[in-house]
Amino acid sequence: SVDCCVGIADSILHLGNTDTSIRFPSDDTFTVETAGSEALRIDSSGKLLIGGTDSTGFAAYGDALTIEKSNHVGLTLRTATDKDAAIYFADSASGAGRYAGFIDYSHGNNYLRFGTNEIERLRIGSTGISTFYKDLHVAQAGTGSTVFINAATHNTNVASIAMLKLGYKHSGGQAVGYLKLTEGGNNSFDGNLTIGVPYNIGGGSFGTKDSVTIKHCSRVGLGTGTPLGIAHVNVGGGSTEPFVIERSGSGESIWSMKPYAGNLYFRGGPAVSNYA
Repeated sequence: SVDCCVGIADSILHLGNTDTSIRFPSDDTFTVETAGSEALRIDSSGKLLIGGTDSTGFAAYGDALTIEKSNHVGLTLRTATDKDAAIYFADSASGAGRYAGFIDYSHGNNYLRFGTNEIERLRIGSTGISTFYKDLHVAQAGTGSTVFINAATHNTNVASIAMLKLGYKHSGGQAVGYLKLTEGGNNSFDGNLTIGVPYNIGGGSFGTKDSVTIKHCSRVGLGTGTPLGIAHVNVGGGSTEPFVIERSGSGESIWSMKPYAGNLYFRGGPAVSNYA
């Protein structure tokens, strides 16, 4: 037994395996060597290096732990099939500050979560569907920004659809509107653009109506998905005026155009409030 200290000039060697050792190559520096090469180092500033010997030259705040390799390099967190693997960014040893920011993968549910300011902000599910729990702001240096929603590769049997959904919740359900690009299918490669708008179907439930359709041939449908001309308006019966022209901001001088008994009528109409 040793009551105090053991002084070693440089190395502690493994008997019968002398190319594996614990070394003290310089003041305040500790290394581990395997197969004759350095595998781990703690340098004089307390930085941990795996596979490297120099802790300088890295990005600011990114040099406390470095992993270096001449080929591909990676980091793996392995756990049981029903457990989580996580990385937490903390500024406190208690309370919510322990997880001010986090990256968490749930193996039991197969989703990946990202959190900031102690709250989950983004979740990517097992099917690849991403859920944002706050505003999505896309910014790009320069003169413009782009959000690209790309459907699956063309299939001769199934029309490809790329869709941007917008929604709001109610006590009775979820309302959904969308901007939808649909491929014509059957190897036509033609596309149609549709704007869907939610509406109340009663009982607190919602439906979504294809309100505007723009065909690849420049035909526009309002209330119909199959416009027969350059502009096709389907008001669905009733007394709705298909075309109304208002003098901007006046609320008066309304002109409307309406088909009746095979004829097309233009008329000066009442105030805007009468068209509500």
